[in-house]
Amino acid sequence: MKYKIRLLLFIVIAVTSCKKNASDYESKIIGDWVIVDNPKKYDKDGHAYAIPPGQGNFKVGYSFLENGFYEYKHGFYRQVKASKNQESYAVFLGNHAKYRIENDSLSLYDIGSDNWNSYKIVSLKSDTLTILDSEGERAQFVKRKYNIDQSQNFDQIIISSNGCYGTCPVSSISIQKNGLVLYNGELYSRPIGIYQSSIDADFFAKIETDFQKANWFSLKSEYRASHTDDETITITFVKNGKILKTISDYGNESPTEFCWAYNSLRNLQQRIKLKLVEKDVSYLDFRAIGFETKNERYTLEKSESFYLMTLLLNAKETTAAFEKKYTIEYWGNDVMKKFFSDGRFYQFKLQNGKLKTLDLGFNFLQQNDLMKRSEVLESE
Repeated sequence: MKYKIRLLLFIVIAVTSCKKNASDYESKIIGDWVIVDNPKKYDKDGHAYAIPPGQGNFKVGYSFLENGFYEYKHGFYRQVKASKNQESYAVFLGNHAKYRIENDSLSLYDIGSDNWNSYKIVSLKSDTLTILDSEGERAQFVKRKYNIDQSQNFDQIIISSNGCYGTCPVSSISIQKNGLVLYNGELYSRPIGIYQSSIDADFFAKIETDFQKANWFSLKSEYRASHTDDETITITFVKNGKILKTISDYGNESPTEFCWAYNSLRNLQQRIKLKLVEKDVSYLDFRAIGFETKNERYTLEKSESFYLMTLLLNAKETTAAFEKKYTIEYWGNDVMKKFFSDGRFYQFKLQNGKLKTLDLGFNFLQQNDLMKRSEVLESE
């Protein structure tokens, strides 16, 4: 009898302890976590891969929320294999999925594979998390604490990618605080073409917070990896119609939180309803461009060039005469093209041979302080 009572008490204490631990874990895990020890495993061909799986050079990270969902900073993807009519490509499925804690087990739902991945919680303190995967591989995370600077706000962000030696997407997307989204898919992207959409105010507020966590305003203007054949992402921040800062990131070399912030936005078009821009804008098919005189050149980053393109989409057509101070030459559909500008007015030659002049209403180079980028051209 005494043995049965002791056994019962032991079971009650054990169950209560497990529930208490689970409850304790659930409260402590809320927040942003970044991996500090990213162990590697090797496949049958000897190639190393990270545990948990990562992407690029930036670190694995999670944000655990109180509603039972977590945000996977790299995002979830499903690979679509090549067919006769198209090449293989990745479908972005979003960043959020469910998680659960049962006793000392942390289970994360993976939308891409439609599976629950379970990890044993070795230790969970207020600032550190250590887990083991099903094969006993250990990974450690630290909780991030951010001092958000609300003054680092913006009302438009443009993200562009220029491709790589391979099938990296070539695209640009502009997201405005008023909800307007403009997207241009060029190569290895889904879809191809110029589209528009909209987001709500809460979504834009989260975008701002994510970049504020990265302290974007204090970052360098350029980050470069030492390897070759990778892609360059350029991010431009705009406020009150003026470029505040442009950051170029080659090979995911920028700080972790910054990579987190721009990564999912590159594929936002796959998660929102798009409407094709039906008016003829074939004359705006430029990418990264430069304004040239006989002696100087002012070069724009790809995201800055796309920002200019979004402005020209809504610029007024005019017959006003202007000084063709700058020539802008670029390759479009394997053909050398050019148009003329003085910074405010832009004249294009359409396919039917007619001229089209657009008026921005201000000098783009002067307003965005781009004149300081002057490069002296060597005379022929």
